[in-house]
Amino acid sequence: MTGTTYGSGRTAAHEGTHTLWIDGVLYADSLPEGLYDLDPIDTDMSDDERERLERRHQARQAYAFAPHDARHPDGARRYRGPAAQPARVRCPNNPISMRGSLSLPTTSCTRGEECGYGRTITLHDTDYPDMRMPFQHGTLAWETSYYRRVGIESVFADLKQNRLHVHRGYFRGFGISRYTLLVGFTLAALNLLNLHDWYSKRELLDPWGRYLGEPEPEHAPHRRLRRFAAGRPEKSSVTAGSGR
Repeated sequence: MTGTTYGSGRTAAHEGTHTLWIDGVLYADSLPEGLYDLDPIDTDMSDDERERLERRHQARQAYAFAPHDARHPDGARRYRGPAAQPARVRCPNNPISMRGSLSLPTTSCTRGEECGYGRTITLHDTDYPDMRMPFQHGTLAWETSYYRRVGIESVFADLKQNRLHVHRGYFRGFGISRYTLLVGFTLAALNLLNLHDWYSKRELLDPWGRYLGEPEPEHAPHRRLRRFAAGRPEKSSVTAGSGR
């Protein structure tokens, strides 16, 4: 598919398909007003502004094309429009979709005029590979996928510095099978260290110690730190004099 760039992340898809690329996701070209150009989600936004933008991104997700089947061996994959079954919007040009729940958004299409809501389009790996996204920005699916980054970066930090020191030369050998096995043992050891620390912070016996029959740790009473109002300890009422 080839298209024309409109700016603000919008690109028209192949002529005659009535579809439009927006921020790497394929939509019908007759979106409701106000859903074309949405501001991206920013970490510096206020909670109210972020919630407002998230609602608009979620509203636009209903108009996106969704995968219709598995990827073919040649890299092609079919995508169905939002009014194709199972429909996510109600379109006058697709009578079956109009039988859907009234809670679904209804398009402003005119009956008899061509639109892209009920189409099924085949995309190849060569169609906009530099801009296609698996999830629409700002939706719940996008946030779930995005925040996996925090977890995997924590694992990398534990492997490289916090727990272990896995760098170049840590493994020595030949063959991907050998390296895969060694990485598996390393990750298992990292999990054991993390589990041990989790139980130790709570003064509990970790599962490995319980399996070996080790005694439960004794809970030492927590010492209370003495606080002083002026930042200096008060003088005792009984003070030994100098030289006495």
